[in-house]
Amino acid sequence: MPVKTKKPSKGKSEGGKAERSIRTGKSRSPRGTTYHTNNANEITPPTGVDYRTLAENSLQGIAIFQNNRMVYANPANCKIFGYTLDEFLAMSAEEILGLAHPDDRPAAIERIRRRDRGEDVQFRNELRIIRKDGSIGWVQNFTSTIEYNGRPAVLATNIDLTEQKRAELEHNRRVSELEALYDSSLLISQLLEPRHIAQKIVDILSNKLNWHHAAVRLYDPQNHRMELLALSQPGLSEREIEENIQRLNQMLSRVDRGLSGWVIRNRQAVRSGNLPADPRYIASYTGMNSGLYVPLQIGNVVLGSIAVETEEKDAFSEQDERLLVTFASQAAITIRNAQLYLQAQKELEERRQAEEKIRQLNVELERRVEERTTEIETTRQRLEMAATSSGIGVWELNFKSGGIFWDDRMYAIHGLEADRVNLSNDYWWTLLHPEDLDRAMAAYQHAIDTGASYIDEYRILLPDGSIRHISGNGVVLYDEDHKPERMVGVNIDVTRQRQAEQALHESETYARLLFDSAPEPVYVSETSGVIVDANRLFEMQHAIVIDDVRGRHISELGIFPKDELQKAQKYIAAVINGQTVLPVELDFHFPDGTMHTLELNSYLIEVRGRPLVLSTSRDITVHKKAEETLRLANAEMERALRIKDEFLASMSHELRTPLNAILGISESLEEQIIGPLNEKQLKYLRTINESGRHLHELINDILDLSKIEAGRMDLTILDVNAAHLCESSMRMVKELAQKKGLTFSSYVDPQVKTIRGDERRLKQMLVNLLSNAVKFTPEGRQIGIELHGRPETSEAIFTVWDHGIGIAPQDMDRLFKPFVQLDSSLSREYAGTGLGLALVAQMVRLHGGSVSVESEFGKGSRFSITLPWTPEENVLQAQIVPEETGPGTASEGKRSGRVLIVEDTHTVASLMKEYLEAKGYDVYMASNGLEGVTLAKKKLPDLILMDVMMPVMDGMEATRQIRAEQTLEQVPIIALTALAMPGDRERCFAAGMNDYLSKPVQFKELLRVMDRHAQGGEDR
Repeated sequence: MPVKTKKPSKGKSEGGKAERSIRTGKSRSPRGTTYHTNNANEITPPTGVDYRTLAENSLQGIAIFQNNRMVYANPANCKIFGYTLDEFLAMSAEEILGLAHPDDRPAAIERIRRRDRGEDVQFRNELRIIRKDGSIGWVQNFTSTIEYNGRPAVLATNIDLTEQKRAELEHNRRVSELEALYDSSLLISQLLEPRHIAQKIVDILSNKLNWHHAAVRLYDPQNHRMELLALSQPGLSEREIEENIQRLNQMLSRVDRGLSGWVIRNRQAVRSGNLPADPRYIASYTGMNSGLYVPLQIGNVVLGSIAVETEEKDAFSEQDERLLVTFASQAAITIRNAQLYLQAQKELEERRQAEEKIRQLNVELERRVEERTTEIETTRQRLEMAATSSGIGVWELNFKSGGIFWDDRMYAIHGLEADRVNLSNDYWWTLLHPEDLDRAMAAYQHAIDTGASYIDEYRILLPDGSIRHISGNGVVLYDEDHKPERMVGVNIDVTRQRQAEQALHESETYARLLFDSAPEPVYVSETSGVIVDANRLFEMQHAIVIDDVRGRHISELGIFPKDELQKAQKYIAAVINGQTVLPVELDFHFPDGTMHTLELNSYLIEVRGRPLVLSTSRDITVHKKAEETLRLANAEMERALRIKDEFLASMSHELRTPLNAILGISESLEEQIIGPLNEKQLKYLRTINESGRHLHELINDILDLSKIEAGRMDLTILDVNAAHLCESSMRMVKELAQKKGLTFSSYVDPQVKTIRGDERRLKQMLVNLLSNAVKFTPEGRQIGIELHGRPETSEAIFTVWDHGIGIAPQDMDRLFKPFVQLDSSLSREYAGTGLGLALVAQMVRLHGGSVSVESEFGKGSRFSITLPWTPEENVLQAQIVPEETGPGTASEGKRSGRVLIVEDTHTVASLMKEYLEAKGYDVYMASNGLEGVTLAKKKLPDLILMDVMMPVMDGMEATRQIRAEQTLEQVPIIALTALAMPGDRERCFAAGMNDYLSKPVQFKELLRVMDRHAQGGEDR
């Protein structure tokens, strides 16, 4: 908007409108000036001054405000803010305030309030503004109060400081960067560990220069590989960064890969604004677009590289590159000096102080090469000090004069005495090992020709013929014409270090030999499953080459089926977590296509602080097949045993049933229940009875032996009265002994009151031995039983002795074997099965004891059973019981009661009925279980004799149904069965029976059991 100016006039203006004036807010004074205008957009300056033109053409922004609204703005103000005049004039007070940056807005509001209160009518300040396009600028604002058209107004002058501020910020940033680099160079120069230096470098780049994705790598020229020492990555913990370093070292270790490797190979920096498009780039971080890569080098020697990356495109300038190159040069010197320091540190106890001084000396030599005379002297002094304190030999070679200086340590290293040696360069070379001479001279000449540091290692020959390893380091100093003048350096004796390295190499070779010679396949992996190493057997087992699979995950080898891989991973995870787990068996695919079973046994180990998993994989395929064969054989054996048991049970039933009838009839006839018999008839009946009893014993012995062999002989171990056991065993054979007129004696040690054992089986063993004594002792002689206690050995010994025929020495070894008779003539003269002693031996073994025999042929035998025994405190009186066996009688009275016999064999049932009726009982018969249940409900018997194996309904089910009847639930039921296998007795009791008798049943034993139940007793 153009500004029209007029000369000042008095009174009204030409238009007749009231005069409006602009007056400064200051008090009226000689300097105060009043400006007149005819309308809102016209200012009338004093005569001769065209202020409107000045305002319109001013480079400074000018604006006038009334009531916090803009009423005027010159073009410069519009340009600064980016708004047109009309847009300014249409703005509200809030919109005007909104032009100030949010951070500066509160201060601007406070100044307006102070101005409105008259506290600060004029002020100057710098603030940020927000332009129309959203960009941020800087202005210097000067504000004062004036009168505008006769009313108070505010005059604001704005000077655009944006470019100035930008230049200041850039300048300050560069100054801060240089200061940071200077401070940081001082800081890292104090570090002596390359890894610490590398970490400090990335910290500096991140904290000082805001370059948050930085990495430092060192180069190994011998292996042409590079190692990542440190990196920075926002948002990651130290552990995650360390894991990334390991991962990247595996991925990018060769110098022929990646941009870091490229700058090391080519010794020049690379700046890229579009990394994904660069074919040399291999991503270390995700989302990186710009990168800056510079070599760490001293002269032509490359030590490594520094890499910086960012997500922004074209983020790095040429100035950034120069800055990083400068920083890298300083860092390279520090790293190189640290390497030299560590090299010396390995051999010398005081190496840290000496290395620091040598590093300082090298830095000083590089920085002050022009002051060579002073610096050489300083260097010599420092080297001499370092040599004195650390044992490093210091030397100096003058190229112009040919003179050589050695300190005392140099002479000591070479085994020489200073006063006996004429030093010269040629003489020095003669001290080197012939095999190292050419290489050492080449390195020496290369340092002179190129100015590079002299670094070499060689062997020297001592006067006594021994060899030492020397590490030499030196620098070439030049004169004003840049010609080599001197070389100064140090020699370090590294013989022990090389010997240690050789010993370590031999140890590693030996360890590798042991590893490869292991009798089982072995592999080592990281806890993540990545293969680290394997021995030759593992390579052969899976047809792999370890160098081809090292660094790959075990799952990539394809040797596990999927399910087996998960099982292996679960097992190894348990091992890593410290759980105690058994080796796991896994199925593997072998290269020939066959499937093998391997036993995986893993251990958690630690190598140089690195947790690893060592696993062996033993092929147990043959073993598993043998196990399967054995399992099938066991199953077949179990089946055969089951068939044998079933056969024995069946045969027992089939043999006992007719035997029951034979013995029952003979016993009944012998008691002359149905009428008197003559002596010849009684003799025949006794023969029948004895033969039947013998057959019964044979069946029992066979079944008992079968039970023991099958491991199904269950013992009921209780405290058994020792004296009663001996007496009851004697009673069992009294009748036989009486017939032969034998004298019977016994002795029971008073110390032995009780014996722990199964009473029934103990009695069976003693009766067996006593029966043999009766059988093999001629008429009129003696037999006996003794029991002695041995407290000192906690043993009790049962001895059965006789004055019988005895046993020949050659037959002693054949005793206690089943079905063995010592002599065929004996078997004819003395009936027997050969099972008795075998059963005794087995039952004694089950009791934890032993059996032995002493015998003299023709004079008698002593069989002894030794059992465990705990001595008691109370002692019984010793008893010697001689007695003559003689005939005995038993009184029997008439009995009464109702008896139900449930038996499917009619002959046995009829015989039993006749016998019981003769004894006074009322007897009823049923031929199967169903008839038995019906008859029991009808007759309500006082006692039931129940066979077990019957047609229609067996005795077990019949018993259960009878017990279900309330009127019959207390009636005694006695099982009469030919079953004699393990568990038969228990099954009868479980069905509800009260007692159990095996067929063939002896009528006297039957009467005894019936009498006991008639009195309300039980005998289970």
